[in-house]
Amino acid sequence: MVRERADWEGYRERMLKRIADFEQARAIFDEERAKFDVDKKAEEWGREGLKNKLHNAEQQLAKEKAEFKRICERDNERAFAARNKIVDLEAKVAELTVKVEAAQAAKQQIEVELAETKVQFDLRTLHFQVVELVLQFLNLITRTILLPHQLLEIIPGSGIRHLNTQHLHLGIPPG
Repeated sequence: MVRERADWEGYRERMLKRIADFEQARAIFDEERAKFDVDKKAEEWGREGLKNKLHNAEQQLAKEKAEFKRICERDNERAFAARNKIVDLEAKVAELTVKVEAAQAAKQQIEVELAETKVQFDLRTLHFQVVELVLQFLNLITRTILLPHQLLEIIPGSGIRHLNTQHLHLGIPPG
């Protein structure tokens, strides 16, 4: 029995040692499990937080896409209006260019006509000057012809009011 008792005691010590090891392992396990649960909850919260962040980011992206689309539409409208205005202005420029060319052609025509008129006016002026000089010359000749011997015939009140150029050319006395 002593032997049995010694075996028993050995067995009991081994069991107590195993129980202590088990308790120690269980405490470590519980600590690890608590850490795992904390980590699991942290991961779940992190996942939830990331899901919320993702959801918020998706909402923000949707808002920004809508804003971007609205801005693009507004810019497209502005660009379309600007393009229409440019086309209209180009048409006006073409129209005004045609008008300017027509006005320049009319100006050149008027300048040509003015130059012709000026030449004609200069010719008329010269013609009048020539006629005036001829009349002065004829008047001078008439005076020299009539003065010596026909001076008494040309007196006021005798009915001769003007001298005919034909008389002057031919040397015919008036009357």
